[in-house]
Amino acid sequence: MALFAIESSRPADSRLFHDPLAVAFLDRRLRLAAVTARLPSLGRLVPWYIDRRWPGPRPSGVVRTRAVDDAVPEALVGGCAQLVILGTGHDTRAYRAKPGFLLWRATLSWQRRIRSALAPHDLTHVQFVLLASLWWLEDHEPEPPTQASLAAQAETDRMMTSQVLRKLEARDLLERIPDPTTTGRDGFASRRPAANW
Repeated sequence: MALFAIESSRPADSRLFHDPLAVAFLDRRLRLAAVTARLPSLGRLVPWYIDRRWPGPRPSGVVRTRAVDDAVPEALVGGCAQLVILGTGHDTRAYRAKPGFLLWRATLSWQRRIRSALAPHDLTHVQFVLLASLWWLEDHEPEPPTQASLAAQAETDRMMTSQVLRKLEARDLLERIPDPTTTGRDGFASRRPAANW
């Protein structure tokens, strides 16, 4: 972890990775070396001293860490569903991942779970959201919901809403209620299953 802390203390434009947690694993002596490595005048002396005293481990550990940091996102994008870190027990890689990457991974996991839950009902996520919005509006509004009110409730594009509603109507999951006026704003009513979802 001392090597991680020292690499993290280098300027942002020249370090290979940043591990803000590494210093927390160090004893007092190594923490002093990591803090010294941050100082502008003495910072270059710490890695120089380590490399002279123990040639090889610092640069190879730093490069190996960066290589694994680059390989992990590629593997996950390629379909790897699980990552097991076999190391010395102080690997903070999961905590060092960029927030955007972590959010992307959480979103993919959430999408897989949604698809899995809706698959038995032969529904897409958008279809379910529009049906749920239709049910909510039916329960809370006096008039039958229109395409515009459904799109607003579900926060979906009106054109896409129209296409999805046509598909749901073809599957007999909702029915179009013709507008008795001449405005042409048909309403929609759900055909809820007998069981209350």
